[in-house]
Amino acid sequence: MSDVSLSVSGMIYGGWTRVRITRSIEHMAGTFDLQLTERYPAESSKIDIQLGTASKVAIDGETVITGYVFDNNPSFNARSREVAAAGRDVTGDLVDCSAINRPGEWLKAGLQKIVTELAKPFGIPVRFEAATGAVFAKFRIEEGETAFEAIDRACRMRSLLAISDGRGSLVITKPGVARAGVRLEEGVNLLSGSAGYSQNERFSRYIVKAQQPGSDDLSVEQTTHVVAEAADAGVTRYRPMLILAEDSADRKSANDRAKFEANVRAARSQSINVKVQGWRESEGGPLWSPNRLVSIKSGTLKINQEMLISQVVNTKGSGGTISELTLLPPAAFDIEPVKEKKAKGSDQGALQWIE
Repeated sequence: MSDVSLSVSGMIYGGWTRVRITRSIEHMAGTFDLQLTERYPAESSKIDIQLGTASKVAIDGETVITGYVFDNNPSFNARSREVAAAGRDVTGDLVDCSAINRPGEWLKAGLQKIVTELAKPFGIPVRFEAATGAVFAKFRIEEGETAFEAIDRACRMRSLLAISDGRGSLVITKPGVARAGVRLEEGVNLLSGSAGYSQNERFSRYIVKAQQPGSDDLSVEQTTHVVAEAADAGVTRYRPMLILAEDSADRKSANDRAKFEANVRAARSQSINVKVQGWRESEGGPLWSPNRLVSIKSGTLKINQEMLISQVVNTKGSGGTISELTLLPPAAFDIEPVKEKKAKGSDQGALQWIE
């Protein structure tokens, strides 16, 4: 059975009776919630965990969360006392805190430079596991946005994903670059499962209106009579959605935006949640981890396809040692390229509405 340890201030605490460790590619910072119950009289080592203390959570010696303790809730009754500690990854500071880099603007800089400098004040190193593309003509922090919002926006401009590696670093990568070594199958290794299928966020037509920079080659008529549209064949009744693009766009980028909305919304309309025994893919195998592709077959859930693990929750309690996996179609994480703003002086005329 896997064991969890919490390292704080040079001390290593184990023997936790209740465990919940959550790692996700959608929430950026992994979290942990550990509890230990001691029966009176208790003369064993006293656990003293201070708030804000740097900490590491490891499963069988493998670090999965590197961050800080943000919650400490001791309690007792007539028969026992309980120690509880919770915290999350260092990348949680990027999610919470404002980006106030000065001067806050980069000209002709690459993604690697921008993300590294945004994370630097927080003492968080950045590792790049994918090509970062061309340099930005101009990138500026938007007033009031968090460091992670700025990083995420820059990464989306290069169709990349920013996630925590659990060991104190921010990783820039692509969705689903690795595969699990086992197949999930009802009646074989699935303890339970549930599916969520919904059309609440799906529409029959996606109509995109955008702005297109005017130029000497385009007349006013040409720039004001362009529209992009995509359909979702899975929605048979009339459900249109009009999208006003946030920035300037030509016909191709408007078409891409319409297709993106149709594909991603269709993909996110189905989600699978399953539970498996243990915290590893197989005995002696790797830990279940987010951002891995895995094949799943279940007659009850009406699924037999490859899915992407978006979240892993490791739990330990009265029900044993369990991994709860959230699965989504890989298309749910197609990253929409955000249109890059031009450097001052590079605009080719005024912006006009595409209709």
